[in-house]
Amino acid sequence: MAERTFSYRLDLIVRLVDTTTGIPVPQRQVVFKEHGRVVALLERDIGLYVLLNHGRENTTLHIDVRGFEPVDAVVDYGQLDPQFPQLEIALIPLPRERGFDDLYTLTGEKKGITAIAAIRTDDAAALVANYVERRQVLKLFTARDMSEGTYALVHKERQQFEEITVVRRLDRLSLKLLRPLADGWRPEEPLTRIVRGRVTDDTYLLRVRDMGTSNTYLVRYETADGATYEQIDFGRLDSG
Repeated sequence: MAERTFSYRLDLIVRLVDTTTGIPVPQRQVVFKEHGRVVALLERDIGLYVLLNHGRENTTLHIDVRGFEPVDAVVDYGQLDPQFPQLEIALIPLPRERGFDDLYTLTGEKKGITAIAAIRTDDAAALVANYVERRQVLKLFTARDMSEGTYALVHKERQQFEEITVVRRLDRLSLKLLRPLADGWRPEEPLTRIVRGRVTDDTYLLRVRDMGTSNTYLVRYETADGATYEQIDFGRLDSG
């Protein structure tokens, strides 16, 4: 009997996280669709899915997860690591229909808005020690567990932040970045996780969790003309 050889090509890794916590989503009721048709991704771990032998054409995946807002995720292979093309999808939790809800919701309209994101100003995951530009390696003084693919480098004196994408963690205190830093850096500037919102036709939605202590966030609104920032104490907003 002739031997059979089976080969598999890894075409996409999808990591689903709750954007309010950064924790992988432990939900089995997940549906991926492309052009209206269900696409079979294999679950490899909690919140981690892989797409095999599908081809690497740029596309949009529609993702439905129970308990979260649906999302259309753009897959642009030119922006992904060719060896491990991982896409991290930040899911926005839905408010509970009854009982206690620990979510704060910010909604509104802004002409030309393309994206909205926020960081918690007093929640540093790490502090910057040095940056080796030619290697695109960010050195840290101290760091907590950092399992997400993107973080914010916070420029406190300007009340702004720059998003960085981590290709891999070289060791506990060294991060290999996908792209060079664009806005400079200073020693002891904090890295913190990013909460992402949703934008549809000039309207925006952002949800954050009640952390019980400080609920002050720096919110960034992006348009074609650039980014503007606003500091918001969500504890003063109505939840919903």
